[in-house]
Amino acid sequence: MLMGHANMRVARPTLIIVLTLVSVWFTGFILLLAHTGSLSNPVEAGRSLLANLAAGPQVYTQAPATQEPYQYSCSSLPFHAAELSDLDARWGKVALEMSVAHRGSGIRMRRALRRLISGEPFLIAVIGGSISEGHGIHRDTGGLPYAEHLQNTLQKVYPNVTVHNGGRAGHGTDYFSNCYQLHSPVDADLYILESAVNDLENEMKVSTAGEKLDIVGYTEILVRQLLSNRPDNAVMMLSSFGSDKPFGNAAHLHNVVSEYYDIPRMSMRIFMYPYMLQFPDERKSHFDNPDIRHPNGRGHKYMADILLRYILREACRAAHEQDEDIVPHSLAEYVPAVEGLDPTEPVSYDPARVNDDDKQWLPYPGVGGSLLKYKWDPFTLPSLRIGQHWLQDKHARPEGAAFCTTADVLAADGLPTMRPVANNGWEHYVNRGKHYWKATQPGSTITFDNIEVHAGILSVFHMRCDQNYGNAKCWVDNNKNQAVTIVSTWKSVCISALHVVSEKLNPGKHSLTCEVLEETDDKNGQHDFAISAIVSH
Repeated sequence: MLMGHANMRVARPTLIIVLTLVSVWFTGFILLLAHTGSLSNPVEAGRSLLANLAAGPQVYTQAPATQEPYQYSCSSLPFHAAELSDLDARWGKVALEMSVAHRGSGIRMRRALRRLISGEPFLIAVIGGSISEGHGIHRDTGGLPYAEHLQNTLQKVYPNVTVHNGGRAGHGTDYFSNCYQLHSPVDADLYILESAVNDLENEMKVSTAGEKLDIVGYTEILVRQLLSNRPDNAVMMLSSFGSDKPFGNAAHLHNVVSEYYDIPRMSMRIFMYPYMLQFPDERKSHFDNPDIRHPNGRGHKYMADILLRYILREACRAAHEQDEDIVPHSLAEYVPAVEGLDPTEPVSYDPARVNDDDKQWLPYPGVGGSLLKYKWDPFTLPSLRIGQHWLQDKHARPEGAAFCTTADVLAADGLPTMRPVANNGWEHYVNRGKHYWKATQPGSTITFDNIEVHAGILSVFHMRCDQNYGNAKCWVDNNKNQAVTIVSTWKSVCISALHVVSEKLNPGKHSLTCEVLEETDDKNGQHDFAISAIVSH
């Protein structure tokens, strides 16, 4: 008996191994049949399989075409085909494909790019921080910000393309959701948003200070504004990183917005970060030295190329695909009056509600499938914001009309257009290209008026640094007894930070007054306080 049990213990593993090999062989056999389409001739398929097995391990130098995330053709756009080939040679397909963090449907992009490839004027607007602005770039050695790289390449074949760089150092989506219109055009065909680094900085610093900053909410407000500017534009996101920081930044927060609003997002860090971990000496090849938090000329070239690759590929798709996935913004554009329908209603509609006589005027109504009852309009903004519950809320929370006045916009005399109506001890101050109204002595006061408030909220952006900055109190109108204290010192680098002064104001015009306090949280006992912008909703 003991001998029999021993044989069984030996036989069972052997049997398991044999069954596993048979299972693997059978699975491979079935997959080969499906791949070669030889289900009708299993004998020939079996011979092919045996021949492949006999040939030994296969080395594939190039992935088959079916591995592409989608098929496209650039046969009618030779410049696109040649440039895409150059991009593959420059960086390699893997490095470029990894950069596509969220591809999305591309429907908005293709609709906009049809104007590009037809030769119409095409405006691209960049909204971002110091990376977009070009910190870390050395023009004397040929370095260019990614926005200029993008413009120079596209203008080789599309002379009517303009790329406007609205980058502003030290600012994130909390600022741009209120003030982007002061730095970028409101009628752009395509917007590129870059703020993963600054949004992380802002979120971390505010959290450390015991306050709250809703990066997803501010990014969403900005996106909804941009997509509401005109019905035929598009938005894409670019996520960068600082090589002095860990892999994580605010890109994961932006991705929530990109998924919800079907916005493509390109990312520099997905490939470049692990690449530099394997080859640390390459960090100085792609980031400025000693300012290792900003990409240098080569880093900007990579960012430009991953943007360019997505744009060119979608343009090729736009040139060859039919317009079945392109629908108008609203029924009013094609049908002035359809019985039973609101003329401003989105194209997503119930066909049963449309009379037969009117159906001939309707364009292709949207995208759908055999198991979807209705056609879906991909261009209508979601009826609810990301944080709302679709079983409880019926309409998106109103954002209110944003108002912004900033020291970063200068008048002809070189002073900020944000002018105080009363000033005691404050002066125009410039730090690395960022403009402020700054005071250094306790008791200094400054007042700004004509601040338009629509939804009751008024806030101030001020400089926060790790040292030499103190405290101030700010109040609205003459309500000094309701003043809030603002602390400008924290354990991080200097950046413009948002602080809400009041959330319960009546609609209309208000004034804001700030006074530097004797009390200070600065370890050196300094009292500096600087204001960069005032915003309201």
